Amino acid sequence: MRSAIREIYQTRSPQYVSSLLRSTENYINLTTRGLDAADCAALRFILQHGQGVRLNLMWTSIPEGELESLLQLLSNVSQLRSQDLSDCAYNYG
Repeated sequence: MRSAIREIYQTRSPQYVSSLLRSTENYINLTTRGLDAADCAALRFILQHGQGVRLNLMWTSIPEGELESLLQLLSNVSQLRSQDLSDCAYNYG
């Protein structure tokens, strides 16, 4: 899933977002992943152009500086599965 959202982000084509979400029944599963800034940018693109996304971030690591920008897009998420989001963030330093 991570590579698919990155490829869609690289094309900057919103129509691919709806195709991806249709094919996955609006489910984005990123459980047990360590996301980097590029992954977060790709996920933001998906969330900006998708509606009703069901997002699984259980045991997913998100760079500390990226978490806030993802939180701002939660209005496009219909279901969120995660541990305490403050536990998701990590600092590269």
